[in-house]
Amino acid sequence: MIPLTVTAHLSAPCAPGGPLLLDGPLLAGLGASIGAARGDGWADQNEVYQVADAGGLALARVDTPHGWWWAASQAIPVGPEAVQHAHRRPAYDSIERWTTAASVNHSAGPDKALRVPVYTRSEWLTVTWTCVGDPRRIAALLAHVPGLGQRTTHGYGWVREWEIVTGGPPLDDYARSLDLRHLPAGEVQPADLAPILSRVRRYELPLRPPYHDRMQSVTCWQVCR
Repeated sequence: MIPLTVTAHLSAPCAPGGPLLLDGPLLAGLGASIGAARGDGWADQNEVYQVADAGGLALARVDTPHGWWWAASQAIPVGPEAVQHAHRRPAYDSIERWTTAASVNHSAGPDKALRVPVYTRSEWLTVTWTCVGDPRRIAALLAHVPGLGQRTTHGYGWVREWEIVTGGPPLDDYARSLDLRHLPAGEVQPADLAPILSRVRRYELPLRPPYHDRMQSVTCWQVCR
């Protein structure tokens, strides 16, 4: 495994919804590839996680006394953040035509009308990460990833092209550099934290994907972007 730089060229800005680390899309690609190898296209979530933990993400692993994580960086946002809204209007016409419902509750339940804020950066059309891994296997996994972030079915974060080139920080940097990714609080020395104290915050975050699973969260330091 070697240091790499991975770039996603987007045709539309993404809505990250949280830290955008490379191992997240790789996990999604792994699940899609496992499903594609089966007739029904289904991949059990627990099986995907087991394959990932066994090295299926094609990334080097960082082992420390405070936990382990993949040698993959967090993407650095570009440009100002703006809010758009995704709308869902109840299908009144279809409900009237195909049901005998006397009324429709559009303030709660499955027919609720929604206006959801979506935070994007219009200038962020090139998303770049670094990692230590196997370039061929990473390329094969990312081929199954058509979009980044949330609401890709609404057109956000569509990937036009993936680019993988050789070069990037060495493996040791992923164990100590907050400029690359969040690290567990016990792993960061006060002397290293002092020069960047105004740029960091303490969060409760998982150390590896799936990052939406907050049950796996630990106390971390993360650079504010």
